[in-house]
Amino acid sequence: MRENGGIFEVDGEVYHSTAAKDHDRDRHFPSYGIRVVERYTANQCYTDTETVAREFLDFLKQNA
Repeated sequence: MRENGGIFEVDGEVYHSTAAKDHDRDRHFPSYGIRVVERYTANQCYTDTETVAREFLDFLKQNA
């Protein structure tokens, strides 16, 4: 299996507020070739969108 996927998670009160469900779901990602799961707070995404996006894309490149 070729592993090169990634997931960008937005965490916060409105987004994915149930950590236990998130972790249960996350443990299945490797079987689908997902190696990168990066979590950002909703505040980070709203206030520093460009930096967050660039950082995530850099993580994907490094782990391709």
